[in-house]
Amino acid sequence: MPMLLEGKICTTGPSEDVLLGLTRIETLSSVAPAGFEFSKVVGCVADFLIRRGFGPITLTLQGTMSLQGAEGAYKLEIKASHLIGGKVLVVLDATCGEVDGKETLSWKGELSAQGLAGRILSERSDRGNEILCNLFIRLRDYVEGAVA
Repeated sequence: MPMLLEGKICTTGPSEDVLLGLTRIETLSSVAPAGFEFSKVVGCVADFLIRRGFGPITLTLQGTMSLQGAEGAYKLEIKASHLIGGKVLVVLDATCGEVDGKETLSWKGELSAQGLAGRILSERSDRGNEILCNLFIRLRDYVEGAVA
């Protein structure tokens, strides 16, 4: 069963600039949580490797993250697979623009996972939106701090 993901954050500058931070290797490397390694970005596609420990289990996922769209409407897609058959897919529709007079980055979509990755993620499904929101906050803080 897919995990629904939805949230938004306010930005001090153009929210589109914050989202486009996902297309720069130096930004991704700076905001990535522990265990995430981005190896390259070509165009709007980033290759990554995730190594995370969950108790006695270390999960290693290899994948790509792509950002497509323009003029405030984007699709963010993250695909990763585990060496022994597990898969993760995150698809988000992201919108950049003004809401109630404030620059806002909002997203809505879902995460689905199979195999070992699916079992581990389903146990943490209650934190999915919190983790994603924190990632976008780190992205915003890095991009806006780099611009200042």
